[in-house]
Amino acid sequence: FLRVSCGVIAAVNAFVVKALLDKGVEVSKKVKDAVRKDALVEALCTILWTAGGGRTATLIVPTTGAGPAVLSNGERLRPVVFGSMEELAEGIGGQYNELLTRRDGFGIALFMYSVLMSRGLKNIRELDADDAGCTMIGAHGYCTQELVNLFVVGRAFTNVFDGSKRLGELKGDAVVLQGIHKRSPVGFLSYHEHFKDIEVGSRLKGPQSAVWIMCCESHYSLLFQSDAMGDPKDSTFATDLVYFDPLGRGTEMFRIRVRPGELPESDTTSVIERTLRTKWIGAAVEWIGCERLL
Repeated sequence: FLRVSCGVIAAVNAFVVKALLDKGVEVSKKVKDAVRKDALVEALCTILWTAGGGRTATLIVPTTGAGPAVLSNGERLRPVVFGSMEELAEGIGGQYNELLTRRDGFGIALFMYSVLMSRGLKNIRELDADDAGCTMIGAHGYCTQELVNLFVVGRAFTNVFDGSKRLGELKGDAVVLQGIHKRSPVGFLSYHEHFKDIEVGSRLKGPQSAVWIMCCESHYSLLFQSDAMGDPKDSTFATDLVYFDPLGRGTEMFRIRVRPGELPESDTTSVIERTLRTKWIGAAVEWIGCERLL
């Protein structure tokens, strides 16, 4: 489950950072516990409420206790439905907080189930995903793009390009591929775009907040703009960023400066740098106060 969790953790962390930046809090190890907790509650509520279409949210909790059997016996899980954002925040910030956040629990799995049920499995199959038989866990146990998109925009779309694409001319034979329909709250960048395997659209590259989930091969990590002053849509000016990989590199934050259009003649083989250049085209990447990560 660790492979799945890196995508879930990166998405939740992206919304935590967004909550902190929206409040003008400097994102660092020095953020007070109470402020971090409030940001986490806000992040979890935002993801669930968005998945529920802004009308309702479902939290999946164990009926009794919380042992290993909870995750292997669905009869011991039950839904708790919230009809307002205020009720949801009260529940996640109070009664159900420890269930979702304790270190020896199953908060990641329970929250993933909650997001799926908030959106509704029928909606995912019939309205969101290109393939009704899609899964949220793909090859080798990694989370799929559908799951990441569900966390980010509340819809389990299969693709990351802008809007929809229609394949075929005749109405009966046409296939519509679903992409991102509006500017996302947090962004997404992918190493696969470096090889032109996929196209990440401007709605994910230029999100509402300067926070991006980074998919480097099959691993998910986090990137955010340290000053959060510029427009996240912009990719033409020098920008200071922070790279954060909680599962791969613990709590260490790496500071980066990208300067678009100043790439040296010899490209680097750094996966992270190549992923950055899918947004900041031809950027020289400077690692500030730390060794360059591959």
